[in-house]
Amino acid sequence: MGFTGSFNIKYLRMKFIIVLLLSFVLVNFTGSCKKQENLNKASIPTLAATNPVTAITQTTATSGGNVTGGASVTARGVCWSTSPNPTTADSKTTNGTGAGTFTSSITGLTAGTLYYMRAYATNSDGTSYGTQVSFTTTNGIPTLAATNPVTAITQTTATSGGNVTGGAGITARGVCWSTSPDPTTTNSKTTNGTGTGTFTSSITGLTTNTLYYVRAYATNNGGTGYGTQMSFTSSELSVNVMSTGATGNGVTDDTAAIQAAINQVAGTGGTVIVPDGTYMINAIQNGWQGLLLTSNMTFSMSSGAVLKAFPNNRANYVIVMVRSVSNVKIIGGTVQGERYGHTGTGGESGHGIVIDSGNNITIDGVTTKDCWGDGIFISGYPVTTPSTNITVKNVVSDSNRRQGLSVVSADGVIIQNSIFKNTIGTLPEAGIDLEPDGNATLGVKNIQILNCQCFNNHGNQIDVYAGNTRQTAKPMSGIIIDNNTLTSQTSPNDGVRIRATDGVKVRNNNMVVSRYGFNLYLTTGNTIT
Repeated sequence: MGFTGSFNIKYLRMKFIIVLLLSFVLVNFTGSCKKQENLNKASIPTLAATNPVTAITQTTATSGGNVTGGASVTARGVCWSTSPNPTTADSKTTNGTGAGTFTSSITGLTAGTLYYMRAYATNSDGTSYGTQVSFTTTNGIPTLAATNPVTAITQTTATSGGNVTGGAGITARGVCWSTSPDPTTTNSKTTNGTGTGTFTSSITGLTTNTLYYVRAYATNNGGTGYGTQMSFTSSELSVNVMSTGATGNGVTDDTAAIQAAINQVAGTGGTVIVPDGTYMINAIQNGWQGLLLTSNMTFSMSSGAVLKAFPNNRANYVIVMVRSVSNVKIIGGTVQGERYGHTGTGGESGHGIVIDSGNNITIDGVTTKDCWGDGIFISGYPVTTPSTNITVKNVVSDSNRRQGLSVVSADGVIIQNSIFKNTIGTLPEAGIDLEPDGNATLGVKNIQILNCQCFNNHGNQIDVYAGNTRQTAKPMSGIIIDNNTLTSQTSPNDGVRIRATDGVKVRNNNMVVSRYGFNLYLTTGNTIT
């Protein structure tokens, strides 16, 4: 019993000592590991934050970070993924080493996609990450099939549209327009919904008679795409004289009503419309003139429309005056004087249409007849400003008292495909008279008389008259008389008379007259073929 008890005591003491030794070793070993773990953690890089993502496009963006701690940083940059908490196992940039700030250029992205991003830094002890940020790349610029043709065009409105065929996140679509090519959304535009597909646009606020360019557009966060360019011209302003009170009954004075229509379209490029009827005109209002046309307009008379002057006793009057204006067309109809009802006896200047210092004026398809003076009179007012770029075509000038047509101060007149006939009453009684006015210092220059007929005029069929003597001759040059038919078997005068004028070209004319086909007096350098 004694032996056994002694052995047990010794055994227990030894076991206690062993346990105590093992505990000491274990405690020291654990403390050493914890110290090493803490040391490792202190060595992993630290980052202040991930920079905000900027300069976002369909496939690229910019970010970065700031490494604020950690020894021997061997790599830094940003990493990203379409899933949260990206790591360097995902897509990443590498932007140098060490601590401090850095900038990262992100590439290879997909348009219209949500991404998550973190800055990172790596050393031998591990990798740490900055805060997570997210961003969405922009969508692809929208595509459009075409811009719709422009329809329903009026003076101030039109209709178009388009078809957006591609591009996500369309936030605006419509059409844009301008008077210059390639309009953009910085110009006038409509906004017609969102998304892809077709749309219709109502265009408003246009100016009459104006050329416009239009394109469909669509916008998303990737930019703005445009359809093909179309062009159209807004309608001109048209005013029917009946709408301003004209009657056309051959009795009522329609002067004021027609002038009101003229004033409405003044300067717009619009048209005054005169339908069939006889419109009585006071040709001596304001002293001696009836209707006053304005710049940039068309005065259009139907074939059955007649502007007829009230009888008067004045030596001078004008039924239609075109004075000091430009870009005017007078088309169709009849302008009728009052020679057979005239109550006076003197004077010779009661004219149908007068162009005074006009520029770019056309008279087309008009009949002028029965005037106390000339059917058409082209001059300069003031005398230092001739009329320029004048076209008289397809007119008939019949039974006027002094001339069918006179040109007294002009530079650049074409008279073509017209008839001048039956002029009689007071000298010179020519079909066409080119004769610088006594006050016209600039003379008559660059006149072409082409493919016209002059017949049964009591004076010369065509009279080119610079003066009675060379010393008093007014300036005339550039006169061409070509391919005309001149006929008069009863007139005591000539087919073409050229007096004190040099360098006239007369060619290819057919003449049947009772006196001379050509009468050249005090001239040199003329060509007759």
